[in-house]
Amino acid sequence: MATNNNMTVPHIIEDIDDIITRWVLADHPRDKCEVDIVRNDLKFTQIGDIEYHRIQDSASEAREVDHVTTFVNNTSSEQKHRITTQRSMRSSYSWSLTSGHTFGAMGGISLKPPGDCVEAGFQLDKQKHEETRDERVFEKIRSSTLDSEITVKPKKKVSVHLKTIEEDYVANYTIRYRVKGTVKAIIRDKRNTNVEGEAPEIFGSLEGFRCTSEDRSSCRVQFENKGIFMCKRELSQEFQVTEQDI
Repeated sequence: MATNNNMTVPHIIEDIDDIITRWVLADHPRDKCEVDIVRNDLKFTQIGDIEYHRIQDSASEAREVDHVTTFVNNTSSEQKHRITTQRSMRSSYSWSLTSGHTFGAMGGISLKPPGDCVEAGFQLDKQKHEETRDERVFEKIRSSTLDSEITVKPKKKVSVHLKTIEEDYVANYTIRYRVKGTVKAIIRDKRNTNVEGEAPEIFGSLEGFRCTSEDRSSCRVQFENKGIFMCKRELSQEFQVTEQDI
């Protein structure tokens, strides 16, 4: 069995099931045979954390959002106010898979880069996109509430500021996987041929995969998925109270 140590990721998105079918029919004409996958025990495990590399050219300047509430006391007595500040922000995030392999509902992913950010959860649905990318855009409403008591002295004005610093975040991401297990299939031809193989035999010599050893019994097959992740992220939130004479 050949070993591919470079794990060069092609600029193509292909489903694992399509690769299995191609492997099963390697020595048979595809237009004259049908394939039944009678057992698929492949298991996909994420290796380590998701890597993010921010795209500096697309970084935008941080934005300051200031919400102000003012209380004026024209009386000679002290006043107390209960203030509840609720901020709702419609945040958008998008991710695109630019190269790698999809594998259906087995591929639930949660993308969340360093710092506060809307979390993007998605599934690597079964589909095939040659020389293109799979891109999805989502929106969520995120709310934050601040409850406090404000004291306003006589002949004073008190202003309450809720300052939020946010920015857009754009980064390339890389997710590494390990795949192991066995596939058993039947080629529906005149003889109903049985085919069975393990992950190293199916994927080990293909571009985009890496087999860690020549020894099939100890080999671990790995591959990478790459893409772009974009979202709004909150850098800081500051609560300020100022007092002035009136």
